[in-house]
Amino acid sequence: MSSVFVSKNGKVSKAVGLQPKDALLFVPEERNSSHILKEQRSAMKRSSKQIKDRFALATKRA
Repeated sequence: MSSVFVSKNGKVSKAVGLQPKDALLFVPEERNSSHILKEQRSAMKRSSKQIKDRFALATKRA
């Protein structure tokens, strides 16, 4: 049986027990929770870098 994961407020964890009705439940294919968390961290780092770059560009123009 595959593990079921829940995404709530941008956090992914293994679903245990009852889940809130606004939580997103999913079963990833061939991936585990550590892989999903690694992808989330890298996406967060890319977003942060993009924000910093755009802020630097905006302050450079002013």
